[in-house]
Amino acid sequence: MDIRQVFPVTVSDDGMTAFMAVAPPPAKEVEKVAVGEVVSYVKEGCKIAEARREVVEELVRLFNEQPEQTRPPEIIAQGRPPVSEKHGEIVWATDFFNPRPVAEQDGSVDFYAVSRVANVSERDLLCAVTPPVAGVPGVNAKGEPLPVGEPKPAAIKAGEGVDFQPDPAGAPAGKYFAARDGRVLWDRQVLAVSPIAFIPGDVDFETGNIDFKGSVDIKRSVLDNFTVKASQDVSVGQWVQAASVEAGGNLVVGAGVAGKDKNVVTVRGDTKVKYLNSAKVRAGGDVSIGAECLASEVVCNGRLRAEKATVTGGTLMVFKGGEVDTLGAPGGTRTDLYLGRNLYAEQEHAAIVKEMKKRRAKVENTLKKIEPYRKELKKLPPEQKKKVAVLLTLVKEEQAQVRDLEERRKEVDKIAGGNLGAKLVVKSTLHAGVAIFMGKETYEVSDSVRGPVTIRYSAEEQRIAVSGA
Repeated sequence: MDIRQVFPVTVSDDGMTAFMAVAPPPAKEVEKVAVGEVVSYVKEGCKIAEARREVVEELVRLFNEQPEQTRPPEIIAQGRPPVSEKHGEIVWATDFFNPRPVAEQDGSVDFYAVSRVANVSERDLLCAVTPPVAGVPGVNAKGEPLPVGEPKPAAIKAGEGVDFQPDPAGAPAGKYFAARDGRVLWDRQVLAVSPIAFIPGDVDFETGNIDFKGSVDIKRSVLDNFTVKASQDVSVGQWVQAASVEAGGNLVVGAGVAGKDKNVVTVRGDTKVKYLNSAKVRAGGDVSIGAECLASEVVCNGRLRAEKATVTGGTLMVFKGGEVDTLGAPGGTRTDLYLGRNLYAEQEHAAIVKEMKKRRAKVENTLKKIEPYRKELKKLPPEQKKKVAVLLTLVKEEQAQVRDLEERRKEVDKIAGGNLGAKLVVKSTLHAGVAIFMGKETYEVSDSVRGPVTIRYSAEEQRIAVSGA
């Protein structure tokens, strides 16, 4: 009699439970079974080291008493599931980073009006951090270990304007509080609160020019000839006139920019306006225009988001493509579109390369002059040693300048190299008089085209393609 067939052992699909049943053999093969023999079979043959002996003994007893009786499966071994580790978590006091749009009285939603500034007061709770909790390894029905992972602490550091209060049990658990009034920033796992300069009226003679390390919130307008500089965001409630605005973050203007061909708006991030009139705007990110852009120069290293706007006259430099409602005017007003290009970046790249070449030549020439003296430096009189030391200092300064220029060149290269994959969609009308420049190619729109029109570069045909033209 084969006890493996009489006492079949099965294991669940997840490996956590082992069962034993009784399947009667033919009557002529029936013989008494010893418990030790079955236990040995379970341990050695089935690799189940920790079987429940009392269950095995009971099944053997029942078989020996009634060998013709089938017995349903009984659990003879049960694994212990692992308890997973818990990583440290950040529990925010509120949603600082995803403001919801506010519906207008007519039910519409103006996404341009969504504020991206989350203000907090000193000592406000920003978030709590839970500690990592180690898991508990488990075993399956065969006694094989089921490991768990290593718990990780929450990835967060206190930046400027934030105080950390550890839990009594110690870091990394604890709470983060605002150390000053301002705006909550969360970048690369660093939590900070940035101060904001709030101007309750215009930027005018009462305020003077503004140069602020943080964000600037202007309730009304920036008047002619004034300057606003902010290392972070700038928000203007009404107009930017013939003034200069420089934002290290984003720029939001409630009405628009009426530049009178005198202003320069430079934005590292995104720019949102309703109107541009005779304005100069240079944005490192997206440019959103709500209604109209007239006779302006717009440099956009991101996407142009003007799906409801008319762009007439002036120059557009759009690096990543985008969407506009109408481009040009019925009268054939000249409008230049540089798609996937940034002339300023191209010019800066050329200037940087030229300057690097000049400085490297200067370093090389200086080193040649002092090379004979460096070999005999110890024998030189003090006056000559001093001159050599001065020249070596100048060399190090020039080399540092070259390194800085190289870093800037790498940054500019991302734009100066061009983007032939850019596409611009004109929803309503692409008017005659629009000149399109991509790579080394030029396309003059001679007849107006009804939209939607897609402007792109055809690599197969090596030309600018305008759908519908």
